[in-house]
Amino acid sequence: VADTIDGFYIPKNLEECFFELNKLLKTKEKNEIKNLPNRDKTIQYHLDLGMWLRNSWHLWGGSRLQQYFIAKGFKHPDDMTVLLLEFYYDWLNGKHDEWKAFEAK
Repeated sequence: VADTIDGFYIPKNLEECFFELNKLLKTKEKNEIKNLPNRDKTIQYHLDLGMWLRNSWHLWGGSRLQQYFIAKGFKHPDDMTVLLLEFYYDWLNGKHDEWKAFEAK
């Protein structure tokens, strides 16, 4: 499966997603996410950043990242982006246990 679609690099796993998000987002945006009161508040990014992720990383259309999430039991792109944003919040805050356990499944 392609690592680039329509000029966008498609991450192959969560950790690559985090690195790509760090490249894509401005410091201000990263700090806004990092400083949310808790990971559940990342839902406020579902319609803007989340939509960009679903469309640009082809979570609707067979990308390698979509296949990664499907293999882990996530079938709907909305669920994939909720999980991705929550784990990104954790990653920004130095909390690695849950996303690393997810990657190891």
